Order: sequence, then C-alpha cells, then structure tokens
Amino acid sequence: MGTRPAAESPRPVVPPTSRPSPWRRAGRGARTVYRVLRTNPLSLAGFILVVLLAVAAVVIYVDPGVLPYPALAIFTGPPKSAPTWGHPFGTDELGRDIFSNVLAALPVDLAIGVTISGAALLIGGSLGLLAGYYNRPRSAGAVASTVILRLTDLFLSFPSLILALAFTVALGRGVVQVVVAVLITWWPYYVRLVRGEVLAVKNQPYIYAARAAGVREGRIVLRHVLRNVLEPLVVYFTLDIGTVIVTFSTVAFVTGALPYPTAPPVEWGSMIATYYDVAASLPWTVVFPGLAILVTVLSFSLLGDGLRDLLDPRSRRVIAQTGASVPPPTAGPARDDRPVAPPATGAPP
Repeated sequence: MGTRPAAESPRPVVPPTSRPSPWRRAGRGARTVYRVLRTNPLSLAGFILVVLLAVAAVVIYVDPGVLPYPALAIFTGPPKSAPTWGHPFGTDELGRDIFSNVLAALPVDLAIGVTISGAALLIGGSLGLLAGYYNRPRSAGAVASTVILRLTDLFLSFPSLILALAFTVALGRGVVQVVVAVLITWWPYYVRLVRGEVLAVKNQPYIYAARAAGVREGRIVLRHVLRNVLEPLVVYFTLDIGTVIVTFSTVAFVTGALPYPTAPPVEWGSMIATYYDVAASLPWTVVFPGLAILVTVLSFSLLGDGLRDLLDPRSRRVIAQTGASVPPPTAGPARDDRPVAPPATGAPP
C-alpha cells in the first residue's frame, strides 16, 4: 500500500489592494480642484472664462462659418450703424460687422499669447536652468552662466515695449515679424525667474542625497530640480499670456504692422488702430475690441491667481480639508468615581 501524499497547505488569501482606481483618483483630484477654486469665486470665474474663450477660439478656427458674417466682409448692414440686435457691436463706415471681426480675432490673439509665452518659457527657462545649476566656479558652466546673465541684463536694461517697437520697425510689417519682435524681448524674464528658483532648490538636502547615491546630474536636474520649479513657472506663464496679448496689441496699435482691414488675420490692436480716427463719431468700433482685450487678460489673471493656491501644497491641503467633517473625540477609559477605601489599620502604606 503506497504512502498517502501529504495534503497541500492552503494558499494564503491575498487581500485585495486598497489602492484606489485611476478613475477614483481622478475624481478625488477634480474634487480637490473644485474645492480650491470654490474658495475664491473670482478664480472660479476666471477658470470658466478661460475655458469658454479657448473653446470659442477652437470652434471659430475650425469652422469660421459659425460667425454671423464673414470676417472683413463689407456692407453686411447699414454703414456707421450703432449696436442693434442684428449687429450687437455695430458696424463701421463700410458696413463691416464689428461683432464678427472681434470674434474672428479671438483665435489669433489667443494663439499669439500662448505662442510667445510658451517660446519664451522654453528659451528663457532652459537658459535660466543652465545658468542656475551649472555655475560651479572655474568651470565651463560658470562661463556660460556669466554670458547668459550679462546678455539678460542687457535686454532688461531697456523697457520691453520700446525694444519690441524698435524690433518691429526693423523687421517690417506682418504677424510673424511682430511675434518675433516681442519674443526677442520676452525671454529674459524667464531666465531670471528660473535661475532664482534653481538656486533655491539646488542646495536642498535631497539634492545632496541624490548626488551621494550616484544619481547622474542630468537625472537630478530633470527629476528633482525641474519638478520643484514648475509650480511658479506655471503660475507666471498663465499670468504672462494676458501681458503678452496687451503688449502685442500695443505694438500693433502703435506701429500699424498688421494691415487690417485690407487683409487677414484680424487682430484687436490693429482694429483699434484702424478706427482710432473715427473713435469720436463711432465709439463702438474701438470700445468692443478694447473690451475683448480686457476680458481676456482679466480671465488669465484670475486663473493665475487660482493656480497659485492650487499648486501650493500647503494651501491645497488646507483648502481641501476645509469641508471635511471633524471626527468626534475618541472616548477615553471609563472613570471609576467610587470612593477609594482607606487602607486597613497597621497595613503598610
């Protein structure tokens, strides 16, 4: 009779992981964002306005037929007409619909603001990262850092608007020329911002610990330094989009570099420059493009204010826990209120 095989020991039951699913984590993140924005109604309004402007710009760019009238079309209504239901922003001396032209300029101005700010962030941020991290004495990085900083000081010594006007006059008329002129004067601000943040981060203990553990310098820069300077960069970038739009519109207004209304694209600053001479008799031709600039810049400013609270871990933690219910205090051990009997006579104390 053969031996009976030993019974297999039961496999341990692995409890299900308590890690939330990606959808649940995304929902918690969305609720946190909503709590942070809800604490500041102006930031929430800025967020909603930026979303609406971005969606409207994409729709108009993809399908210009959504506009009431084609951009730059003449005789769409009575010339020099005040705002009416058919023409909410009125018409100019040739019957162009101001409302359609203001909407047609929305994708152009938003694209210009994001393009110039993004390019300045990449150029200035890279130079600032190089100048702030690789600045060890008696090294090639120190020489490069000195050259970058002196070149930055040279550009910052001139007012950016005046310098942009000078470059626009030198480069000539056109959207690309004005974009390049403004971009040339815009990157130095990001160099100073990123360099200051990098200098504050590179001497932190975790940087020394990573270097002592043998982590390569490139990985330290990307994983530890860059990640810790992104928060102020995102906030500054959001606020900077509105500033770029104002500067670009000012350059287009002063120099007349964009040939509105003879050729596309339509831009708010060039619209104000074209109707400047008739602003006294047709005020709506300059008021509504100016209001478009005001609303767009204000939206990004309010959004940047909300992002400052959202990206700050301490502010986010405090705001996210504001609506949480406070747990009741834990009950302590039961007290025995009965009187303690005195020790018996003769008993040791």
